[in-house]
Amino acid sequence: MRKMVAVSAAASASALLLVAGCSGTTGGTNPGPVSADPKTAVADAFTQTGQGKDSTVAFKFDTTEADVQKVFDAMNSGSSSTPNPSTQQTMKSVAKIIPLTTFKVATHSNGDSLNAEKDPNKIDANVNIAVDGKPIEFTWLASRAFLRADVQGLGQATGLFTIDQVKMYTADSARTMPWITPLVEGKWVEADSASVKQMIQKAQASAAPSASPSIDPKKAQAAILDNSEVTKVSDGTYKVVTDAKKVIPALAAIDPNDSFTDQKAQDALKQIKDGANLDSTVTIANGKVTKIDVDLADVLRTWPQSTDKTAQALAQADFKLNGVAEINEDNPNITAPQPAATIPAKDLQGLTQGR
Repeated sequence: MRKMVAVSAAASASALLLVAGCSGTTGGTNPGPVSADPKTAVADAFTQTGQGKDSTVAFKFDTTEADVQKVFDAMNSGSSSTPNPSTQQTMKSVAKIIPLTTFKVATHSNGDSLNAEKDPNKIDANVNIAVDGKPIEFTWLASRAFLRADVQGLGQATGLFTIDQVKMYTADSARTMPWITPLVEGKWVEADSASVKQMIQKAQASAAPSASPSIDPKKAQAAILDNSEVTKVSDGTYKVVTDAKKVIPALAAIDPNDSFTDQKAQDALKQIKDGANLDSTVTIANGKVTKIDVDLADVLRTWPQSTDKTAQALAQADFKLNGVAEINEDNPNITAPQPAATIPAKDLQGLTQGR
């Protein structure tokens, strides 16, 4: 099972590098006419995407509870023993949660463009992780940090807990940390502003002045497209088929000093069949990328080199599992919520230090 997860993770990482390339490239101008060459059209669209001051990227899995359960059943078929009842119940819960989960990051720059602005105090952001629309939400605005969680809604959506159970579990802590009560009730709380500013200043001071991303998104995007066949499906829709055995060493070669070494690339290739591809569908509107849809089911079915029962069961299983990223460059209009309580400095220090 670990091999299946590793292979799927490698495919997801390759797809996410395309998304990262949208906000990491520079030199974008107003979109011109769409190139007749499909690969050039897609490359141009990635270059033009993420050049402004606003961005919202939403991730989700396009699948169903039944499809996820088929994946788990196939993975379990290679085991010498049947999962115990507790493990089976956990898998059922996860199968229910995955299709309902979304991860959304919205950002707005009050300074330079998002890919150029380095001062976090000039960036507004909202991070929203939701199950069936019930969120855990973090907002950063004007050097202020806010948090809320729809605890009751999350419990109902996941079936993992009830609001009464959470209240009982947190009752003792809430006596000395009263901000826990409104947080459990689904209200916004704010982190102590002075402490937040100190943490940011400390992080900026400890960061190397010349620090750069471990993988250059622009180079990663080029490595992926250089090892892909791109065809036009319809106006604004392109199919990108990436050769897995070519793109992995190409990504490793971007920076010989980063953690993804040539040796790690070769180790990964040993677990992947010849002819393995990563199939993605890219949607373009107004010269910019608006959606990337990656076929992860095909990865699980066709990539693994292993001939064990798990790989065979996955190869024969009929299920849908797509990873989808949607990109929007409208102003997300992030606003400051009204906090019901403040997390004081002493509690923030305890939380950040794991106490």
